[in-house]
Amino acid sequence: MKVGILGLGTVGGGVVNVLQKNSASIERRTGGQIELVIAGVRDVTKKRICDTSNIKLTED
Repeated sequence: MKVGILGLGTVGGGVVNVLQKNSASIERRTGGQIELVIAGVRDVTKKRICDTSNIKLTED
């Protein structure tokens, strides 16, 4: 399942970290993979608390 998230601050960044850290467990339990593909942020150049290398960031 492809999903998007609004905001990558303390809460949003934490959600991304949990999803990335527990991806194998989530996939095993749900029978499907959750793929975070896009995040809406205020400033795409800001340093994040999570790995955004595989996530498209947008200010739109």
